[in-house]
Amino acid sequence: MKRNKTVFAAFALSIFYLVGIVGISLPGYKEQVLALSPLNLLLTFALFLYANDSFTLKQYLALGLVYCFGFGIEVFGVKTGIVFGEYFYGESLGLKLFEVPLIIGVNWLLLTLCTYSMFDSFLERKWIITLCAASTMTVLDFMIEPVAIRIDFWHWEKDIIPIQNYIAWFIFSLLFVLLLSCFKLRINWRMSLIIIGLQFLFFGVLNLLLHQ
Repeated sequence: MKRNKTVFAAFALSIFYLVGIVGISLPGYKEQVLALSPLNLLLTFALFLYANDSFTLKQYLALGLVYCFGFGIEVFGVKTGIVFGEYFYGESLGLKLFEVPLIIGVNWLLLTLCTYSMFDSFLERKWIITLCAASTMTVLDFMIEPVAIRIDFWHWEKDIIPIQNYIAWFIFSLLFVLLLSCFKLRINWRMSLIIIGLQFLFFGVLNLLLHQ
C-alpha cells in the first residue's frame, strides 16, 4: 500500500514541477504560475504526509516545532539582518506575517524531513547523517538563491548573496536535523529522495533557463 502511495505521489509531483518549469519559462504564464508557488509547496508537503502514514501525535508536535523555529528564524533574520544578511521577501510566496511568508516554515520543515530521512535510511552514525543532510540543504539553497531573486521569492541588498547566508543555512539545518533525529521518525525515504531530486531538477533547470 505504501509503495502505491509513493508511486502516485511521485507521479503527481512530477507533473506539478514540470508545469512549474514550463510556466515560469514562458513570459505569458510566468506571473500566474508564480502566484501558485505557495500552493505547490503545500501540495508537496501534503503528498509527503500522504506517503508517510506512521507519525504519532508526539512526532507531529516535533514537525510543528521545526516549522515554528524555521519561521521564527526567518522573521528574526528579516528584521535584523543578523542571521542571513540583509534581505526581504517578495510577493511570490504568498501571505506574510511579520514580513515573512507563512509558507517559508513549511519549506524548512520539508527540506529537513527529506534530507534527514534520505541519509538516515542507509547511514548509522548520527553525526554523519546530520552533516550530510545539512550539507545537502545548503547545496540546494545555493541553487535556489539565483532563481529566487529572479522570480520574486526574496531579494538581497544590492542583489549580492552574502556568504553569511550559506553559513547560517548550514548551521540551522544542522540544528533542525538534530531536533528531528531526537523523535525517531519513521519516514518514507523513497518519497524524500523523490522530493529532493525534483527540487534539484526544478531549480537546476530554472538556473539554466532564466540566465539565458
